Amino acid sequence: MEKINVFWFRRDLRLDDNKALEAALNSVLPVLPVFIFDTNITDELSADDPRIGFVYETLASINKELNKKGLRTVPD
Repeated sequence: MEKINVFWFRRDLRLDDNKALEAALNSVLPVLPVFIFDTNITDELSADDPRIGFVYETLASINKELNKKGLRTVPD
């Protein structure tokens, strides 16, 4: 089985000045970036809640930037 680094985006969706992400990307192992929607939070919000839209837009931006590095996030 191949070893990888799993980088879990939780509340901090920054790419810049993100020391944990930087360490993962500087590792010799491949990086699998992951974001998981917390249903304990999302189930309490309406589908048109601006916070949900913000997260989707931010993840799209993250995907775009990580694609430049040959990576892609895995939404759940």
